[in-house]
Amino acid sequence: MDLQHAAEALRRAAEASREAGERSKSEPEHGGLEPLHAAAGELADPVGAALGELLSRTERTLGEELHDDPETAANLSCRLEAARERVDELTEWMRQAGRSGRAES
Repeated sequence: MDLQHAAEALRRAAEASREAGERSKSEPEHGGLEPLHAAAGELADPVGAALGELLSRTERTLGEELHDDPETAANLSCRLEAARERVDELTEWMRQAGRSGRAES
C-alpha cells in the first residue's frame, strides 16, 4: 500500500467521521455509524500494511542489534510474530466493520 493511497483513505475516513457526526444529529436513531464502518473498512489494508512494515523493520533492526544475543533475539522474534497475529486480527475486524457498514446502508 503506497503512502498516497493511505493518505487518501485517511481523508475519506475523516470525511466519513464528519458525515457521521452530522447524520447523528439529524437521524439519532441510526447514530450515523455506517460511514464510520465504511471508513474502518477503507483503512483496514493501509493500517495493516503500515503496521506490518513497522514490525518487519523492527525485527530487522533488532536482529542486527542482537546478533550477539540469539536467545533474546529469538524471544523478541516470537513476540513480534504474536504482534503480527494481532495486526491480522485488527485488519480483519476493520474489514468486517466495513462490510457491516455497507450491509446496513
